[in-house]
Amino acid sequence: MNSQDLEVDVVMLTKNSNKPWFKRVLKAIKEEVPVHHFIVIDGYSTDGTVEVVKEFFGDKLILLRTGRPLGCARYLGTKLVDTEWFTFIDSDVEILPGWFKSALKYMKDERIWGIQGSFWKSQRRILLTQSPRKDFSWNIILKYGIASFYGADTSHVLMRRDVINLV
Repeated sequence: MNSQDLEVDVVMLTKNSNKPWFKRVLKAIKEEVPVHHFIVIDGYSTDGTVEVVKEFFGDKLILLRTGRPLGCARYLGTKLVDTEWFTFIDSDVEILPGWFKSALKYMKDERIWGIQGSFWKSQRRILLTQSPRKDFSWNIILKYGIASFYGADTSHVLMRRDVINLV
């Protein structure tokens, strides 16, 4: 498995996310992640957010507009995923170069269900989840995006789609 063989769905929640850094966030995703579908759950943005996403991912974009709370919006996003692995990436967080490639070796391991955190040269802060029922608190994930423990980032996470079936 390498990044050319594997595409993942990206789930991003947006609501008036078209800030000065937003294009940089999208560019980093486009350069670093082999995107199958770019799933945007948008809270009725009025600042051009959706149009900017279309510039980057027009042919891969799946858009759902909803006024539902964050937890429900995340859940709706997961229901649109159709790849083995998917990722939540926040609309205000630029992923680091090599982030996805660094995660590939963990994605090959059938015992790993989730990967959260950063990979950056010598500063590797990650959490590998081997038992989704034991290690994940779905209430926290659906509300905040990912459980925020072990000092790992809460802004991007890779998960196997099968973990959704455990909810």
